[in-house]
Amino acid sequence: MDSSFLLLFGLALVIGLIGAGVLFRRRWRLLVRIILLGMMFVVGVLVAYVMMSAPQVGPAVSTPVGTPRPTVTPIPFAEIVVAGQEIPRGMRIPAVGVVVIRLWPAGGSLPFNALQNLDDVIGKIARTDIPRESPVLATMLVDDYNHLAAVGPPPITPPLRGRLRYDQAVTGEINHQVWMEEWYFAGGEGETVSFTMETTTGDLAPFVMVWELQSGEWIDGRRHFDAQTMSITATLPYNGVYVISATRARANNGVTSGTYQLTASAGYLIVLERP
Repeated sequence: MDSSFLLLFGLALVIGLIGAGVLFRRRWRLLVRIILLGMMFVVGVLVAYVMMSAPQVGPAVSTPVGTPRPTVTPIPFAEIVVAGQEIPRGMRIPAVGVVVIRLWPAGGSLPFNALQNLDDVIGKIARTDIPRESPVLATMLVDDYNHLAAVGPPPITPPLRGRLRYDQAVTGEINHQVWMEEWYFAGGEGETVSFTMETTTGDLAPFVMVWELQSGEWIDGRRHFDAQTMSITATLPYNGVYVISATRARANNGVTSGTYQLTASAGYLIVLERP
């Protein structure tokens, strides 16, 4: 409400009261009382208006300063080789299904000798038992069975069953006690050889790998699969002795078993569909 309006209202009220007094001269005392009450009313209204219009001044309130949040430092990670399954002492690490690349915190929990390249692990022999999901360290691997750790359960060193020759089948058996058998093959540099493992009885899911005996180097090649047969065709890089590992899918963690037939043939193998 505007203050000028209140003043006009007060003046009009006083004038009205005076006019009422003129009309009622005989009651001048009552008139005076009415005028005083009217003036007090006008003053009270003005005081109330001034108090309501004045800005509210209260005690100074200090704005609390928020606690600064700590700076979050990102944790650096490094790619290292980790055991994807339990690796028993004496196991030669294959190319698939056993070790994987994982991210690992690069702080104090990263061992200084953790391996970061699968090529540094594949083909090597586990010197000690390597637990699942643990980093694979350089000190856990050796190149031959003569350097296995002296402690621990008996190593699972698979014996060499015998020699594998061109077009001469050998037979063996994979079961819950023996999950890998190894054969040796004498080859020459530049020879292209197909090694074929075929299940003859049972539900064995065959898996075959090729290694160079001296270096432990894994020999890769073109692979062919079906339900009961696996073959790998590779060109041999050196003159020397190669190890043919006959095992099953998932190696020592596999569940299939049965007898098999292993052959070596020159040239590329053509896999025919079964009738």
